[in-house]
Amino acid sequence: MVALGDAFTFRVRGSHLWVVVSRPIGTLGEFVMVNLTTLTENTPDASCVLEPRDYPSFIRHPTCVRYIDARRWSALGENGFDQLLAAGGIHRMARFSDAVLLRIQEGALNSDFLEGAFEPLIRNSLIVIPPTWERWPPPVPDRP
Repeated sequence: MVALGDAFTFRVRGSHLWVVVSRPIGTLGEFVMVNLTTLTENTPDASCVLEPRDYPSFIRHPTCVRYIDARRWSALGENGFDQLLAAGGIHRMARFSDAVLLRIQEGALNSDFLEGAFEPLIRNSLIVIPPTWERWPPPVPDRP
């Protein structure tokens, strides 16, 4: 089964890296996925730029998320993720960290290129990162 933050490529030459940015819902486990591509000077949407340190097993240079190519797909059913994975048509990669996944999700919500129907699915799946000891306790505001 596919999960939020999963990453994969299709087993075709030149496949982009795809990232699951919403939790699977419904009986077929429908989810939203986006792909990554090289950042160029002509990139129309730089809502989320990733660097090699963000996903070193795949990213080699500045990369952007192509929200304009976002897709809704299902985990189950004919031609679903699970069926294609079992048939060897998908190469599963390491899951994205919560911090990077949250940046990708926030970029989606700020992008002018994301299909509007995908926004609520992503918003309802936003990663919550618990406070760390470096940030805890939160700073106390000055009193007037």
